Amino acid sequence: MEDFINAIEDAIRQENWLAALSLSLLMPDICGRIDEPSNKNSGDRYAKWFDAWFKIEKTNHTLAGEDCYALRCAITHEGRANTSDQKAKVAIETYHFVKPPTDDSDPHITEIMNILYIPVDLFAKAMCEAIKQWLPTKANQTEAQKNLRELIRIHEPAATVAAGAMTYPSFGVSGTMEVG
Repeated sequence: MEDFINAIEDAIRQENWLAALSLSLLMPDICGRIDEPSNKNSGDRYAKWFDAWFKIEKTNHTLAGEDCYALRCAITHEGRANTSDQKAKVAIETYHFVKPPTDDSDPHITEIMNILYIPVDLFAKAMCEAIKQWLPTKANQTEAQKNLRELIRIHEPAATVAAGAMTYPSFGVSGTMEVG
């Protein structure tokens, strides 16, 4: 899970806002699956986890888990932030994610005419904080620990090319594969 948090935090530092936002929107899916692996309704799992753990300061607007799930679906499947076509939409139809201010002003979430303006860094940082608060609650849960261990990992390069063959020592497989 730390790899996911680090990836979001790296994206924020690099001002890679689409990466920070996209990965942040995926996290309630991943965490919700770890919380409720037998619940096959991903929207339900997502909303429950989001509502229980995601807290964002500097706003008078509550972002609901169902709305965030609709946003996640719209961005993931359509590349847009309009949720009017999503079944899960509750209150907000359009989201505008904004870059952090370049001056010393205080970023905050604002709703104007059914459009929610969200500073992308504020959202991504709040998601990382939610995961950091949630993760210790899984420490003594065997199934959760198993599911956490099964999360995707990006491995160090292990393949070496020597004498026309490739070896893959880190995959637990011995032998070579002919190249050519």
